[in-house]
Amino acid sequence: MTDTLTRHAENANTAVICNDKHVSYQQLNDSALRLAAVLARRGARQRQTALVQLGNEAEFYIVFFTLPHLGVTPVNALFSHQRSELTAYADQVSLALVIADKRHRLFAEETFIESLMVC
Repeated sequence: MTDTLTRHAENANTAVICNDKHVSYQQLNDSALRLAAVLARRGARQRQTALVQLGNEAEFYIVFFTLPHLGVTPVNALFSHQRSELTAYADQVSLALVIADKRHRLFAEETFIESLMVC
């Protein structure tokens, strides 16, 4: 997956369109590498699992390319998934990371994220 983005890393053509925002392959690659560096500094490493609940936005694609670069396995939840679905995911895998949109009502506060991490 990351190979596809790496091959186009210098390409200025549009890779993602999100509302009025156009993200080039180069911008997408640069953003994914920056996020990978931040997550690695925070302890993300190979063979970990991340629950991802983001809308169909540019940020989802940045995360989508970041996690495989780190060797982290994403569990991509739909933005419409609620407490029962997300808790079921957490019960089935050992989560190391939760990447979610604070605009989703479940993630407006840290308590739900903390509960997922102890499942």
